[in-house]
Amino acid sequence: MNKRILYLLGFLVKGWEFSLLLVLPILKLQGKITVFDLGILAASFSVFQMITALFSGHLAEKFGSKKIIMSGIFFFGLAWLLLSLPVSFPSVLAVCILGGFGTGSFIPLANSAIAKMSEKNRAKEMGDFSAFSDVGRIVLIGATTFLIEKINLSFTSAIFAGIAF
Repeated sequence: MNKRILYLLGFLVKGWEFSLLLVLPILKLQGKITVFDLGILAASFSVFQMITALFSGHLAEKFGSKKIIMSGIFFFGLAWLLLSLPVSFPSVLAVCILGGFGTGSFIPLANSAIAKMSEKNRAKEMGDFSAFSDVGRIVLIGATTFLIEKINLSFTSAIFAGIAF
């Protein structure tokens, strides 16, 4: 996989990860979930991210890193697509689970791929990749809040799903 593509995908994945989590308090403010629901949803995202990360290396050995990385992007596409539909606790739980799968599938393998591609100054390359991914978090959180405020959550989610697919 091309290093520039991984950088772009890292930018998107970090942005989508934190934007999905940002949506939870918005849903609470809209009265669509409770504070208790918010805690369950955020925890489920993290649990599924952790579980998927633990198995992503094994899956990459069996099926190839590129396929697993792309499956992570696909999971984010599904999560955002589901979020564009009417919201309920079960649907948002599915969104958080899919988002956890997406992050857990992508981040460990992308980091590994960047390390393998870096022939010298590996630590600098890893730092650059991490920083660029975090720029995605900053930019997409801003874009997400702007789009939700100016348009709505459903349309914003549909845009992100379209980008992922």
